[in-house]
Amino acid sequence: MRKAGQISQTTIEILILIGIVVVINIFGQYYYARADLTEDKQYSLAQSSKEIVSDLPDRVHITAYISGELPPELQPYEQRLRDLLDEYRASASALLTIQFINPDNLDDEEQGNLEMRGIAQQPVQITGSDQLSYRNVYMGLEIVYLEEYKVIPFVVAVQNLEYEITSSILKLVTEETPTIGFLTGHGEKTTQMGYSALAESLRELYNVRDTDLGNGRKIGDNVNTLIIAQPTEPFTERHRYCIDQFLMRGGKLVVLGSGVKMDEMQNQAQFQAFPLDSLISSYGVKIRNDLVADLGYSWQVPVSMGGGFRIMTNYPLFPKISAPDGFPSDSPATRDLQVLVLPYVSSLELLYDRIADETEIVQLAKSTQASYSYPVPVDLSPPPQQDFRPPGGESDLSQQLVAVELRGVFTSAFQGQAKPAFDLDPDAAEGTLPEMDDEPMLTTSPETSLVVIGNAMFIEDAALSRLPGNEVFFQNLVESLNLGEKLIGIRSRTVTHRPLNPDLTDAEKNGLRFWGYGAVPLIVTIFGVARFYLKGQRKRLLQALLAAEQQSAKKG
Repeated sequence: MRKAGQISQTTIEILILIGIVVVINIFGQYYYARADLTEDKQYSLAQSSKEIVSDLPDRVHITAYISGELPPELQPYEQRLRDLLDEYRASASALLTIQFINPDNLDDEEQGNLEMRGIAQQPVQITGSDQLSYRNVYMGLEIVYLEEYKVIPFVVAVQNLEYEITSSILKLVTEETPTIGFLTGHGEKTTQMGYSALAESLRELYNVRDTDLGNGRKIGDNVNTLIIAQPTEPFTERHRYCIDQFLMRGGKLVVLGSGVKMDEMQNQAQFQAFPLDSLISSYGVKIRNDLVADLGYSWQVPVSMGGGFRIMTNYPLFPKISAPDGFPSDSPATRDLQVLVLPYVSSLELLYDRIADETEIVQLAKSTQASYSYPVPVDLSPPPQQDFRPPGGESDLSQQLVAVELRGVFTSAFQGQAKPAFDLDPDAAEGTLPEMDDEPMLTTSPETSLVVIGNAMFIEDAALSRLPGNEVFFQNLVESLNLGEKLIGIRSRTVTHRPLNPDLTDAEKNGLRFWGYGAVPLIVTIFGVARFYLKGQRKRLLQALLAAEQQSAKKG
C-alpha cells in the first residue's frame, strides 16, 4: 500500500509540473519578458525604440530574409535578430508586422527581384575540420512603409542593429526630412572630400549637401542646420551677413575651427585668426589662438625611438574628453558618451557681456584639470622629444572649455549697419546691373542654437575611422538640434570606454595589478589544490567504507 501511495503522489507531482508549464506557455503567448543583466541593457529595447514603434502613423512591415540552414558561425546572429524582433513586436502597436522568409525557397525570378531591392546572398567563410570554404547565405532585413522602403542587406555586418532598425523606421515615417548644409567656398573640406564618412552616416536621417554662398545670396530656408568646418580663407562682408541672417531666421549654426595654422614644414602650429572670429565673437564666443595641452588624459600616438623601435606615448595635444567631468550631465549630445578625442583643439572664451542673461550656456566638452592653454607657436613634437610642462608650473593648470552650445535669442552682428551689397558675380555678362537685396534685415532671432567647437579635425574621415566616439558625439549633436533625443540613447550604446581612474595612487594601481595578475591565478590554484585534496579524501573514505563492508561480510 505504501508503494502504491508513493506512485500516486509522484503522479500528482508530475501532473502539477505539467500544468505549471502549460500555464506559463499560455501566458507567454500574450506577455513577453526577458531578464537583461548587462549594465547598459545591451539586450533590451531602448525606451526611444519602444516609443517610436508604439506610435506609428501607419502600417510598417518588417521582413527578415534568412536562409534555412545557416552555418554554426551565424546561428548566434540569427538568434540575436529573432530576439530583437520579438522585442519590437512586444513593444509595438498593431501597425507593426514582422515576417520571416527563407529566400532559398524562392524561385530565380523572386530572388532576382529581392536582389534588385538590395538584399542578396552574401559569401560567408566556413571553418571546417581541415579546410576553409565559403557558403552564400541570406540574412537581411527589409522595412516597408507605404510606398517607401529601406533595407539592411546583411545584419551580421551591422554593429548596432537596433539603431539601424529604429533609425530606418524613423526616417520612413518622418514627413519632412531636415537638411544639413556644409558650407564651402572658403577653404573648407566638403562632403565628398574630407567629411564623406560623416556625410554618409548623416544621410541615414537627413538630407546632406554642400552649400556655397556664391555672390552672397540668401541661404535657403530648407537648410535647417549649417555646419562651418575649419574655413581657412577670408569671408566677404556679404558672406558674413548671409550667415548672420541665417541664424536670425532661426537656423541652427555649428562652427568648428581653431585659431592656429598647422605648419608641417616647421612642425609647428602658427598664429592664424579664425576667419569668422568677429562674427561669432559678437554672439559671445571667441576661439583662442592656442592649443589645449592635457597632461591628465590624452590619446596615445606612436613615437619612433630609433633603430626601427617605436613606443606608444600619451600626446597632450590630443586631449581625451571623458565622462563625467568632461561632459555636462544634462546635454543630449553627450548623454551616455564615454570619450571624445579632439586633436589640436583650441580653447574657447565666453564673452559674457555679449550673451543675453536668458541665454542657456551648455559647456559641451572640457579637458581635465591637468591641462593648460598652450599659446602659439606650438611645437608639435610628441614626448619625449619635448617637455609639455606648463611654463608657469601647476598654477597654469585648469580645465579648458573646448565645445559650447548657446541656446536662446541672438542679436544680429549687423544691427545698426547698412546691409552689405552683393559680391560681384564673375560670371555675369558685362554691363549687368548689380543685384538688389529686397529682403528686410532681421535684427533678432527666434529661439535657436549656436554651437562652437575649437577643432574640425575630429570629424574628418581619418579621425572617424579610429575614433568611433567622435562620430557618435557629432551625430548626437546634430540630432539634438534637429530631431530631439529619439535615437541618442541607442546610438551611444556601441561606444563604451571604461578607463582606469587617472587619479589612482601608485598603491591603488599596484593593488589592481595584484588582483589582475596575481590574485585570480592564485585563487584558481587554491581551488584546484583543494578540489584535488577533497577528491583524494573522498576516494580514501570510499575505500575505508568498502573495506569495512568486506570485513563485516567475512565475520558474517
